[in-house]
Amino acid sequence: MYKGVWVGDEVFRDNNILILGESHYDEEKDKGFETKLQTRDVLINYLDYRKGNKKFSHWMNFFTKIAHCISDSYNNKQIIDFWNKVYFGNYINVLCGLKDGYAKEYLRNKANINMLNDELFQYVNQNNITDVICVSKLVFGVLPKYEDDVIECQNGKSKISMIEYKANTVYEGCGICLNKDLNLYCIPHPSGFGFEPKNYNEVFNRLRKRLGIH
Repeated sequence: MYKGVWVGDEVFRDNNILILGESHYDEEKDKGFETKLQTRDVLINYLDYRKGNKKFSHWMNFFTKIAHCISDSYNNKQIIDFWNKVYFGNYINVLCGLKDGYAKEYLRNKANINMLNDELFQYVNQNNITDVICVSKLVFGVLPKYEDDVIECQNGKSKISMIEYKANTVYEGCGICLNKDLNLYCIPHPSGFGFEPKNYNEVFNRLRKRLGIH
């Protein structure tokens, strides 16, 4: 995972939720490397906007739509509360170029995939995470799994893929076993054309109740 994962100020001691993105994008010259950029810095900027301390930028819609996947009725305060109760990290641990195919190229290398899957499962174990919402189909395609593990759900036009990982089980593409069962959901990228956050509210009702945001 990319360095500096966002950890909300009010995450739980147990049964935590991780939002899993794909990769960071920065200057072309930095592609394939880590820089001083950290994932938490992006969320800090987004929440500064929500608190009225920073101007809006288009990329911020990504984080608003994720919150609205849990509840499309969340107001500004509730969106801030949501991000303070979850983790957010990007799967690929180096910078990628914008729409240049570098993420796909990086994930063609099996050694990279195995390394990233080990990092992900290790992070899940260390932070007592029991639910992951993955917002990248590219990432979902390389996660540890067997073909029969994937459950496909349809909610109107919205498709959700799910894997119910079992603790102490070896999965192809990963050398780390999970300490606890893990539910992993994959939804389309929120910035994609026609993405409707409200279509996922029913699926994530259980998580909404756990978060207890009022």
